[in-house]
Amino acid sequence: MKEIEQKTLSRVLTLLDTLGFPYAIIDGDGVKHGGLEIAVASNKKERRYPHGAPTRYVRQWMDNMEGNLLEIPVGDFDIDTIQSLACSEAGERWGQGSYTTTRTSDNQTLQLMRLVRPLVLFGDKK
Repeated sequence: MKEIEQKTLSRVLTLLDTLGFPYAIIDGDGVKHGGLEIAVASNKKERRYPHGAPTRYVRQWMDNMEGNLLEIPVGDFDIDTIQSLACSEAGERWGQGSYTTTRTSDNQTLQLMRLVRPLVLFGDKK
């Protein structure tokens, strides 16, 4: 650290000690000052499935779709994940309102149907 940085840091540390505030400061040289523990927060959420695996699984089914009806077994994934990804992919491919989905009663298969004429939910605009 530069001399001016060291002098300023020294004044700050003296002031904090005088006030009795707990603190933790890491200076420019990587030295920790103060008695507080430094916690490092992580934004990373633990993944339920390997990165991209559910998306690849759904896309493989949709890429091989024949006709307007597709049944996707959940496989190693949960039904919520499969339905969410299938809806996202269908919306991207065909547009909003151009498909419908339902789950089988045992929640082991997602059924997706492509609608020939997109479904308009709030009245036909034409």
